[in-house]
Amino acid sequence: MPRWTDHEEAILYDLASSRSSREIGVVLGRSNSSIRSRASKLGLSLWHISKRFGWERAKTLHATRRPTIRDLEWAAGFLEGEGCWLRAGKAGFQSGAKQIATREPLDRLVALFGGAIYAVSHARNRSAGGKGKDGWEWRACGARGRGVAMTLYPLLSQRRQSQIRGALA
Repeated sequence: MPRWTDHEEAILYDLASSRSSREIGVVLGRSNSSIRSRASKLGLSLWHISKRFGWERAKTLHATRRPTIRDLEWAAGFLEGEGCWLRAGKAGFQSGAKQIATREPLDRLVALFGGAIYAVSHARNRSAGGKGKDGWEWRACGARGRGVAMTLYPLLSQRRQSQIRGALA
């Protein structure tokens, strides 16, 4: 593999906070392991979540705008259909939207609440005869996830409210 150029490192710095190593590898024409190795040497917070599903964790982003009432209603409606709230990992709590085919609604959630978007690949499942489409997933963990849940709580159905209560307990 050829040496890293300053231009490639600049691209890696720009993309590491919002893209997976797989996506960065496509842009730079390098392997996932090469991207992860170089990111580690540069001190970037790009790290692997699960080899089983091929998720890559990018640095958690902060919200870029203050949500309006209409934004909160949109987010509640979207997460009512596509969202989940669960107790997970070291952070203890996670809000998320699973397996979305298009990324635009997730970009809107990141702008409103922060969090991270992950590329999800089901190639291994398909090769074993399973089904599943590649897609995107949004997550807000820990205090950020609890904040999203409690902000939207009064706008959600009884079913989703009980899901949040169960995850917080």
